[in-house]
Amino acid sequence: MQDITYQFNAEVNFQRVRLNRNVVNQAATQLMAKIDPAVVQGMKQAMVEMNAVRSGRTQRSIRSRKVASRSLSSQGGGILHRQVVGNKALGEIISGRGAGQPMPVRMVGIGKRGGRVFEPLPNMLRWFVETGIPKSQWFPIMRAISRRGIRPKNIPKRAVEIARPNITVHARAAGFQIARGIITRAN
Repeated sequence: MQDITYQFNAEVNFQRVRLNRNVVNQAATQLMAKIDPAVVQGMKQAMVEMNAVRSGRTQRSIRSRKVASRSLSSQGGGILHRQVVGNKALGEIISGRGAGQPMPVRMVGIGKRGGRVFEPLPNMLRWFVETGIPKSQWFPIMRAISRRGIRPKNIPKRAVEIARPNITVHARAAGFQIARGIITRAN
């Protein structure tokens, strides 16, 4: 799985002001619940924009998951940590493949004359079949991939650009909600 991590951190340090921790924790939880779908949708949209969708399997595998969650308390700060994850093919799309690497094949047996029989790796085979590439073109394509590699696609960067307006709106709303939870101390 390819992980794209984003987190919301808030550090508060005022002399005569203290926060209502319940309000902060509630606002932060609501913020993450609203941001998660925006980032996931941003990833899916970025894949479409960057022409990285064939069958849609990889796109459908993208989801958000909770990694860590600690509420703001008097002992320390809180953290809400989420990751956007997808299947292995997403990692291959994002990281690419370096030139000069071995062909993307695996041995599947021994032929009639004693030679080894190879076929494309499962993801590559699935891609060939789904896109309707004739079997006669498989070897030249795999050889070209081996020689030239595959350029990486910076899908996470584009996803953040797509999701940023949505994130900003929700972050401002959370900030206003937290500001209402400020309790001032009497002098």
